[in-house]
Amino acid sequence: MNKLYQQFTEFFEKYKWNYHQHEDKPILHAHFCGEHGRWLGVAIVREEKPDISFLSLFPSRAPVERRAAVAELLTRLNYGLVHGSFQMDMEDGEIRFETSRFAPELEVTLEHIEQLIFVNVSTMDAQYDAIMKVIHGGISPKAALAKQERKPKKPKASRTKPRFELN
Repeated sequence: MNKLYQQFTEFFEKYKWNYHQHEDKPILHAHFCGEHGRWLGVAIVREEKPDISFLSLFPSRAPVERRAAVAELLTRLNYGLVHGSFQMDMEDGEIRFETSRFAPELEVTLEHIEQLIFVNVSTMDAQYDAIMKVIHGGISPKAALAKQERKPKKPKASRTKPRFELN
């Protein structure tokens, strides 16, 4: 087991989150439950590059007739994002959010892994409702984002545990 892969397992064990290892590849799977929904997270290590990625796979695929609207929404969501990107496979409608780190000569620490995952799952959770509304509610991307912006912001409280759970 390589060091980058081991750091992902250390992360999941540190937070006592259940995960599953792929049989043949350096990939880990974990189910997340955020404030707005549930989805699958996938940690990928590409030792030959070397880089690490964390993907949040949205639980619904965009149907053919909603893909243009979902693509517009994801483009709007991506604009101004500093870390990560929303992506959609135009062939099958799969939606995901990816954060990654290219680390050819840098020492990747457990803190880097934590940041990679927490930025990912918090971004997915924050945009979950807007994506669902465009896919299943039939509303426009602009309307979904306008409704989201009107929500009152909760004050940030210090937490000793992340707000996400794994099933």
